[in-house]
Amino acid sequence: MPIFMRKFLINKWIEENSKGWCKKSTLVLFIIKYYYMASEPMYEMLSKTLAIYGLNTTDIKEILDGFIPSYGAYMGGLAALDAGSSILTGQLALGRARVIEFQGALRDTLPLLTEIGGNFESIVKAITDSTGALQRNVIFTPEIYQELYATTKVLNTEIGVLIPAFESVGITTANITKNVENSLDYIRSIGVDAKKVMGSVVENTDMLNRFSFKEGVLGFTKMAAQASMLKIDMSAVQNFADKVFEPEGAIEVASTFQRLGIYVGDLIDPFALLNKSLNDPQGLIVSLAEAGQKFTQLSEDGTRFEINPSAINQMKKMAELAGLSLKDYTKTVLALTEFNDRISDFDFSFDISEEQKMFVANMAYLNKDGKYVIQIEGSEKLVTSLSEEQIKKIASDTDGEKTMVELAKDSLSVADATYNSLNAIKYKILFGSMGDDTLRFKEDFREINLAKIKQLSDSIPGMSERENINKEIYESLKADNMADTLHGVNDAFSDLLTNIGNEYGGANKAFYDATTSGNQAKAMFDALIDPLGTVIGNLQQFNDTMNTAIINTINDYLEGNIPLAEGGLAYEPTRAIVGDNRNAQTDPEVIAPLSKLKSMLATTNNVSSENKLTIEVVPINVDGTKAYSEIKNYEFYLNSQNTDKKLNIKTNFGRT
Repeated sequence: MPIFMRKFLINKWIEENSKGWCKKSTLVLFIIKYYYMASEPMYEMLSKTLAIYGLNTTDIKEILDGFIPSYGAYMGGLAALDAGSSILTGQLALGRARVIEFQGALRDTLPLLTEIGGNFESIVKAITDSTGALQRNVIFTPEIYQELYATTKVLNTEIGVLIPAFESVGITTANITKNVENSLDYIRSIGVDAKKVMGSVVENTDMLNRFSFKEGVLGFTKMAAQASMLKIDMSAVQNFADKVFEPEGAIEVASTFQRLGIYVGDLIDPFALLNKSLNDPQGLIVSLAEAGQKFTQLSEDGTRFEINPSAINQMKKMAELAGLSLKDYTKTVLALTEFNDRISDFDFSFDISEEQKMFVANMAYLNKDGKYVIQIEGSEKLVTSLSEEQIKKIASDTDGEKTMVELAKDSLSVADATYNSLNAIKYKILFGSMGDDTLRFKEDFREINLAKIKQLSDSIPGMSERENINKEIYESLKADNMADTLHGVNDAFSDLLTNIGNEYGGANKAFYDATTSGNQAKAMFDALIDPLGTVIGNLQQFNDTMNTAIINTINDYLEGNIPLAEGGLAYEPTRAIVGDNRNAQTDPEVIAPLSKLKSMLATTNNVSSENKLTIEVVPINVDGTKAYSEIKNYEFYLNSQNTDKKLNIKTNFGRT
């Protein structure tokens, strides 16, 4: 590549970086700089540097060479847009009215999705999934598609699942990502499994319509995070809340806990149960787990908590009351007991938020000695020995607020992130030159081209017309002018294709002259029109092959089945081909009944001498009557053979 081109490109991307487009992509800029600016020996250094990050210089070179799109890449890009928009029009059962809109969405979205690991198929699927989920033909902005795709990558779900889940609770598609981002910020701030909790949120969004959460999706997420820490399924929370939602159920639960002698939280107050069943289902399940803590104890070795064997029967009754199995209820009680024990070991006497407390506590674990510890700089530190400064430092190690796109990028390896960023730049350059005017020109040309192809197709005889032609050919074969008919058929088809070719070529030339003003436009026109020339050529070849096959087939058939081909007498109606002998103009055949043969022969007496056949019989000493009879028989034979209409037989003889 010329040095001036390398310098131009690197300066262009440095300028782009200063605008913030790829401000954080320092490795990408490094690659571009050394690929386009460095001398050849520097490429070895570049190769070694890239290898550290798991990058291959051959792959990088292939991508960077695409920074200057070739004619083939340009045409391939247009073809990809056309193919993608055709899939969308088919999926949505639409005509071509919105095809430019679809192609524009594909063109503008590809670089954005490429940054986070998407491709052309990902965009088409994102659009079709969203329209299918909404059941209406809506096209969003490229940024919304990028956010939706990033969300599905982070949560390991599908757009077709995500949109209906949130739309069912009144959250529009454009606001899904923001709600998920707020929820994920909270989940990360308390140190629990983000994918598992958000997966539970998406799966159970219908609970947002059932319960009243002050903070909407965020409040629901907090309940899901609490359920995750207590190792209880969200459906169990809903079942317990549904039971105490009815006055009869609330009274039954409260009275049962009173009989068991359990006075924890609001479990013995039916009115409090009714209120929590609607406004605080999270508090219900926490109260239920707290009620079981009185039956837990530390194991003999001091490394785990367990249920007191003497309390199993009471635990079972409480589980049945809440609609849980004993196993699930035991698991929830032990999880809450262990968490409370763990967080109690920390000294949180200084100013620290509840979320930070939970985040730090969720990083601790019980070691082999039964002590809670945290990993700090590669070594275990006892929780009880942590200073305020150390705890605050641990609590501040969260990533803070992040967008879904940033989270999706963070999940990529260095190699994948680099390849994606470079490909995104390449696609911005390639598709950036395909504005709406270019797309409209291509679509207009498509319409004109298809119209001409249809005109060409309509000019070719249909089935009924071909049947008529075949019938005419068949009737002609039965007549005496078969050769003329075959030549006529051949000429008719040749004229048809010639007229079509002239008409089509003239129209396209006019369109060509009107639209091709530059080399690139001409090349684009030629690339699109060449297949039409192939079609017409194939039709001409088909015409020639068809004519040859028809003539050869008929000739092959007739050569072995021509009646009276060698002459003879016809004693019944017989179809035959006559006049096909060589020089028939001067040496015609005789076709007549024997009774009219003499009169026909009489008309040939005026022919020239070179066409006369004279038979002279010299006198011989034979029985005259017998000789006369033999000669007349021979005369009859010659006439029957009909060798020459200009036959003159002269018999001179005498009797002895």
